[in-house]
Parts: sequence; structure tokens; C-alpha cells
Amino acid sequence: MFQKRFSILNIFIDGASSGNPGPSAIGILITDNQGRVVKKIARQIGYATNNQAEYTALLHAVRELQTLQERMHPQTIIIHTDSELLYNQLLGKYRVCHPELRKLLNQVQRWIDGLPVVFRKIRREENRAADRLAKKALKGG
Repeated sequence: MFQKRFSILNIFIDGASSGNPGPSAIGILITDNQGRVVKKIARQIGYATNNQAEYTALLHAVRELQTLQERMHPQTIIIHTDSELLYNQLLGKYRVCHPELRKLLNQVQRWIDGLPVVFRKIRREENRAADRLAKKALKGG
């Protein structure tokens, strides 16, 4: 069976929390190298902080990535986040002091090991689609 190879897979992630901590949700938008939507995820995650929601969005994206990797075979996977904390902790520039965030980071690192993943820090305006998905889920939609 012929399997199409995509050069780039873009994953936009965002987390939202009402109250910080409070009811929280995640939004994930995955697009192919042509900008076509591959998958949208909007899900409530329970009670969490904003940072826990951001990490949970990343974790769900990486889980989804495992399935997409087998099907789409991207040469490069770019995970886009507007969270400065998440981005800098992923790169090792910031320490991870919170034990729950450390646990989530370790899980992500194990799952992406060997995958062609690149992290990109983007402006909030560039992450509107993932933000809308997270807010929609937060409102129960």
C-alpha cells in the first residue's frame, strides 16, 4: 500500500484555565505541509493551572502524533506553542520546579525520543485556532 510522505506536520497547542487553578481545557490543531487540517482536538481536562493545561495539551498532541507518525511519515514535526514557560522548559532554559509539570515533561520527552520534533515559540496571535479550541472546550462546546 502506498503511504504518502509529508515533509512537515504542524501541531499548534494551547491550554486554558478558568481561575488558575480551575476548570481547564486543551486545544490542538494539526495541519499538514499544505496547511490542510489533519485533526482538531478540544477537550476538558478537569481542574488544573494554566501551565498544567499547556503541558497537558502538549502531552495529548504527542500521543496523537504517535498515530500520525505511522500514517503520514512526516520528515519534520513542528510543535507550536505561545507559552513562554513551556517552550523554555522544553529547551532546558528554564528549570521545572513544579513536580506535576516535571512528570508531564518527562513523559513528553520519552514519547518524542527519536521523532523529528522541533519546538517553536509563536505569538499568541499566531495560535488563535488552538486557543479557540481550548476556550470552546472550556465552555463545554
